[in-house]
Order: sequence, then structure tokens, then C-alpha cells
Amino acid sequence: MSRDFEEIIKRIWESEIKRINEHLVKESKPISDLLNCETPQITTRDGGQYTIDRDALMRLASYVPKSLHSKIRVPIIFIRRIDMGRGVYTVTGDFYSRLLVKNLIEGFKQFREDLKPEEPLYLYTPQVSDLIMRFRSIFQVGFQVEL
Repeated sequence: MSRDFEEIIKRIWESEIKRINEHLVKESKPISDLLNCETPQITTRDGGQYTIDRDALMRLASYVPKSLHSKIRVPIIFIRRIDMGRGVYTVTGDFYSRLLVKNLIEGFKQFREDLKPEEPLYLYTPQVSDLIMRFRSIFQVGFQVEL
């Protein structure tokens, strides 16, 4: 393939992935901020509103130590890595996002701050499905392709 053709294909892919991800939030917010809202909402990339389920937020807040409420930001976005094969996801965000997800997928009864989550932290479809079923709006799924 010619270099020009490869560049055109790459731009088309990037444009399509950007369009597909328009439902994602512009930025996540700390648990502490969202707990202060009657109806926690965050603006999406396309200008819409993403509502965080208050019950799911309360359940999450009761699991996470209060000292981390200002550090853990939600929603946490799982990126479906199409280039890595079937059902592979990475966790976006910082150390605290990965720490939360690691605690949840390991199924610890009490939150463990001593964990050292991998970077990147890879998840697979069954884990992502389980977290979304349990906490719904605390997580979003986006898409990415490395070309």
C-alpha cells in the first residue's frame, strides 16, 4: 500500500472512532463532588448530559474510603482495544481509577489501598460486563484502535 493511502485510511479510522466516542464524558468528576449533587450529571463530548445513578454512586462511596472520595473520579472509561483482539479493554484515568477497578474486579470485601494496579490495566469482556451490571453509570465504554 502507498503511504498516501495508508494516511487516508488512518484519518478515516480516527474520524470514525472520534464519532463513535461522542457519548463519553468530557471529564470525570470526583466522587465527593458528585455526592453533593441531587442529580449528578456530567457534560458529554457531544454536549449532552450523562447522568450518574445516585444509588450506584452511594454504593460505590460506601465501599471506597472517604479519604479517597476526592481522588477517585467517575465515570471511569473502559476503552475497547479493537487492535488487541477480542474482548480486551484498558482502564483510562490515573492511579486511583485503576486502584478502584482493581479492587472491584478482585472482589475484595474491603477496599485495599495497598494494591499496585498495572499500567495499563487490562480487562476482559466478562469483567467489564460484571462491573457495568453492578454499577451501570459509574463506567462508560469507548473505543480505540492503534494503527
